[in-house]
Amino acid sequence: MSVTLQQASANALQAWLQSQLSDVTVDTQWPGPDTPAPAKAITILLAGPRFDLHVPERFLSGTFPDSSHVRGVWQIRACEQPLQLDVWANDPITRDDILARLDIVLNAGNSSITGQYNPDPVGDGLILQPLVADDWAATFFDFEFHGPDVTDTPDAVKRSEYRATLRGTSYAMLQVTKTTSRQIAISFKEKLHQTDVAASTDTNDIVTITAAGESHSTGP
Repeated sequence: MSVTLQQASANALQAWLQSQLSDVTVDTQWPGPDTPAPAKAITILLAGPRFDLHVPERFLSGTFPDSSHVRGVWQIRACEQPLQLDVWANDPITRDDILARLDIVLNAGNSSITGQYNPDPVGDGLILQPLVADDWAATFFDFEFHGPDVTDTPDAVKRSEYRATLRGTSYAMLQVTKTTSRQIAISFKEKLHQTDVAASTDTNDIVTITAAGESHSTGP
């Protein structure tokens, strides 16, 4: 079953937070009305519609299933998905502990995709790859969150339910994969004289022909 780009971003964030906060239950939806909330929990919600910005189509990669077709991956849109993180705890000290750790794990830069010896172990924001099962292999998600909004009410205190909310955005490029007939791309470049001494040198025309991922040049 297919997963939308925005849900794939929430799933990737869930997996990352769960790997970094092993004592906290991380989910992509609130607990049901009859389900007791965990003692320490984070929920990730899609907080509104996805905003798409059309960009010039960009060819990323291609494979050749046979001699007359190419299966290409193209970028066609820049997408922004508002997100909401809700932090839940049974007491304010535990909630603040979770928030303090989120300041670190939500600003890990690209360390999650480059390994332990990344020269830039922290950054402003977080970059993640999608889960393999979500099938957005050519995509990266760039997350940015604002500081927490703590919401304590007399009712919440009475129920020992302390909450904070972080609002942010996931940024990603939307790709499509299409199979088309193989084509030959021809680009023309003109090589002019490079010095005054060579001013009388004839102009050389160079023609580059690209087909099936190979380049050939003709000319002197």
